[in-house]
Amino acid sequence: MVEGYVGADAFRRAINAYLKAHAYGNATSEDLWTAVASASGRPVDRIMPGFIRQPGVPLVELTSIACNASKTETVATFRQSRFTLDPAALPDNQLWQIPITYSAGGARTADSPPGSFLLSDRSQTQAVARGCVPWVFANAGASGYYRTAYPREVLRAMAPEVLSALTAPERLSLVEDQWALVNAGRQEVADFLTLESGFGREQTSGVLSLVTSRLRFIHRYLTTAASRPQFETFVRNQFRPALDSLGVEGGPDDNDDRRTLRATLVAALGITGADQDVASRARAAVDRSLRGGQPLDATEAGSLVAVAATYGDKALFDALLGAAERASAPEEHYRYLNALPRFSDPALIERALEETRSRLRSQDTAGYLARFFDNPAARDRAWAFAKTSWSDLEPKIKVAFGEGRVVSALGSFCDARNRDDIRAFFAAHPLPTAARNLRETLERIDNCIALREKQTAPVTEWLATR
Repeated sequence: MVEGYVGADAFRRAINAYLKAHAYGNATSEDLWTAVASASGRPVDRIMPGFIRQPGVPLVELTSIACNASKTETVATFRQSRFTLDPAALPDNQLWQIPITYSAGGARTADSPPGSFLLSDRSQTQAVARGCVPWVFANAGASGYYRTAYPREVLRAMAPEVLSALTAPERLSLVEDQWALVNAGRQEVADFLTLESGFGREQTSGVLSLVTSRLRFIHRYLTTAASRPQFETFVRNQFRPALDSLGVEGGPDDNDDRRTLRATLVAALGITGADQDVASRARAAVDRSLRGGQPLDATEAGSLVAVAATYGDKALFDALLGAAERASAPEEHYRYLNALPRFSDPALIERALEETRSRLRSQDTAGYLARFFDNPAARDRAWAFAKTSWSDLEPKIKVAFGEGRVVSALGSFCDARNRDDIRAFFAAHPLPTAARNLRETLERIDNCIALREKQTAPVTEWLATR
């Protein structure tokens, strides 16, 4: 953050001067800050203490953006506060000296580098661009140690340009920040979805994976039986063109980036988007591989098997179980074994759960059982099974601290009844080494319940306008 604020050359001069001044001697952190301030002419010695000595992380909120009367300049107002998941939990009396590096709407060019200023007051108005621009991104380079927030109209203006105007690290930080605001109750999921609608052609797999993971959460927890099909249609419309351009199955000339991108798209469309064509093609590829045909690409195999299993039948279940038993490579064994908890058919879920009593090795039990809780179709049945089979399961899941993994997986529940049941069960069957995991699990469930109660209606309303 400091390097981005003072510039790479000034920062390099400062580090050289600092090393020479204190060669073969001792130094304090203040010595470093003073050296950077001296070399750059910027108040780094006033900036750093707030970040080092104060708890938490700041939130930089763009509260307004407007063009002046003569249309020659855009000014924006920024406000700072401490970011917390529960804003009511702490008094908002902290203040940082925050070096803001920003970019204004439109693609950046070599002759229009990011601007910067020091946000030292609670609220501050700053000229951010010549002429009129519709949006400002408040963390250029994604190096700022702060979260950012934007008004709804700014997100709406930014969405069509995120792929062309922001770098991959900037897009990643933007998605992370906006989702954190949703979790904190400071922004509606509808605003997040408006922004996300600009990521349909995302070509960086790490960014796309983050976006689709948030969509998966919304699909599971923030849609209703009535709105879920609409959401699935939105996901298909959003990402199917990108997958069509790549192809569901790759070719010999594909590079690692294309394979990883394809794997992310297949999982998002096949599971969150309920795309039956993708599911059918995934099943065909898995069947072909299991019969001894073309093997699955190692990068894409996990997604193809997961999608196929989600819609799988008894024939596929038997084939995957047999392939897991025959596999000589551990990677293949676990790929097929860990697909069994993904099935949706109640009878196949029962069969998969029974594997914990029979051929499954003790050291694999915790990880295998935990996977059922990530499957909405299997979650309730898996918890009932775990409780009734606890005397058999407990010695196995305690191998290599597996109890923590199982307890953490229970955080996939999102309702008060199961939360209270989990708390009561482990009060009667304590797992001392997983006590912290249990507290975190109960907190996750509470947060999910609060999010569901607050955000389900806005998601429904947003979908109705699509």
